Amino acid sequence: MIVSQVPAGHVRAIIECPNDEALARAASDLLSGRDPTDSLSRSRYAGGEPHELDAWDGERTVKTKFQADKRFGAIPIGHGAENSGAEDLRVAIQQPTESDRFLVSGFVEVSGRIPEYFVLEDKKYPIHSNPLIDGLRPLPPCLPTCVTSQAVGTSQDVKRKLDVQTLQDNGLDGSGVALAIVDSGIFRPRIERLLGDALLPRTIVNLDVLDSWKPHGLVTQPGYHRLGHGTMCAFDALIAAPKATLLDFPMLLARPVADHHSTSMVDAALAAYAQLANIWWSGTAKPFDALVVSNSWGMFHPCLEDFPPGHPYRFIDNPNHAFHYLTEALAAGGVDIIFCGNNCGNGRNCAGDCASGTCLSKTDRTNGRQHLRGGSDDWRL
Repeated sequence: MIVSQVPAGHVRAIIECPNDEALARAASDLLSGRDPTDSLSRSRYAGGEPHELDAWDGERTVKTKFQADKRFGAIPIGHGAENSGAEDLRVAIQQPTESDRFLVSGFVEVSGRIPEYFVLEDKKYPIHSNPLIDGLRPLPPCLPTCVTSQAVGTSQDVKRKLDVQTLQDNGLDGSGVALAIVDSGIFRPRIERLLGDALLPRTIVNLDVLDSWKPHGLVTQPGYHRLGHGTMCAFDALIAAPKATLLDFPMLLARPVADHHSTSMVDAALAAYAQLANIWWSGTAKPFDALVVSNSWGMFHPCLEDFPPGHPYRFIDNPNHAFHYLTEALAAGGVDIIFCGNNCGNGRNCAGDCASGTCLSKTDRTNGRQHLRGGSDDWRL
């Protein structure tokens, strides 16, 4: 989750491993907010030196090596990502020792084709892609506000176009709803000031600190992360639902210590979603009638995907990927999950035609979640 340097001859990957005691302990550590490094180091599959394993590359059995990122820990996924169903994941999250398989992040050695799965004791264990991801922020030279960072509207415009008054007249103001902002973190003081200007009477921003989450190594606390994209997303949502309770999930800040240049990877999203599942199913979210998960992140272009087209476990366009399994299991378990489409527009979002340089001229299907509802996030702070 926080290793950016890929060893020569390797590719970032997330593998499924069979249950062992150390993996179950590492999963318990991760879900409890403890450092899972020591527990994972004791696993027969992920501890010690890189492991040489048999793998299938789509044509033949090959020898390859797996080197685990021990700081990632392990995520219990029941019978595996190819077995759908919320109950399977629910049991695994609540009782990691009962999970048949665990996800472990690391690096797979590649000498030709990227392997599709490991073969251990005559069973197949998928090798999932772990590409870089980032927040879908508009970047120069093609901003949606026509080469300016100024807003193109006001919060009152948003309220009017969403008919917020009618929503509130029907009791739909966010009361009883937990809203997880899976993004770059929230800076609560900024939201409170903006809402004070936008909403009358003044509104207190509800933030559940105990049920919020942050990656290992991040020292800032929930509600006090650096001002940025996540704060914008939280503010936008509270315009329509001012009484919702925020959960701060700064997944995009999962980076190596002192490395401010690399972006997050999909394994950080897996860790965040495992924690969301833990909150929803462990009972700590009982005060809430609903959990809504906001995601304004993804991949700008398919070329950022490490695994080739046709690989059964690549991320960007493949519902069989482990992250999509967690997403769909949570949705089946009653969680409302929303992903943005992208911010690249239709190629005409600046003065005249625009090459949408942020997304390398690609203006659709850029984040791998097109089978979920999406939108755009063009508001400014």
